[in-house]
Amino acid sequence: MRVDGFKFIEGHIHAVLLEERQKGNRELQFPVLALVVSGGHTHLYLAAQKNEGWTYENVGHTRDDAAGEAFDKVAKLLGLGYPGGPIIDRLAPHGDPTAVKFQPAQIKHRDRRDRRGTNEIETDRPRFDFSYSGIKTAVLRYVEVHAMQQSIEARRRALASISKPVIED
Repeated sequence: MRVDGFKFIEGHIHAVLLEERQKGNRELQFPVLALVVSGGHTHLYLAAQKNEGWTYENVGHTRDDAAGEAFDKVAKLLGLGYPGGPIIDRLAPHGDPTAVKFQPAQIKHRDRRDRRGTNEIETDRPRFDFSYSGIKTAVLRYVEVHAMQQSIEARRRALASISKPVIED
């Protein structure tokens, strides 16, 4: 299945396949499951080789914010700057994974096979859709409950006064 603008996403899938082949991984077994996280996109594709070509089946996608969008919004909320993904990625190794315990996500939605109102082709396969909006909501609630707004605003002002902040800032 091909859709308008799919060449961009297809390039992301093949970049990873090419990288694996360059690393000597010639044992890739198809079909492969490809998670494409790029800017405003977060999709899960089943990619298979068919003769000399490829087929792609979208088996899941975000129901709301893309992963990168959620990172950007959380970073903004915490006064870390924009774009948030690279900043959070650089800070993550310095964090304490046990410092804050968020509840596991619970998604309530209609049957994953129901595609009414979408542009997707109907199949009997289940969907593997996911959501990132709960992450930013959980962070927002944590900030509010723990009255962190003043310290975040102080961080925002401090970072604004530095022309090129580094990770230590």
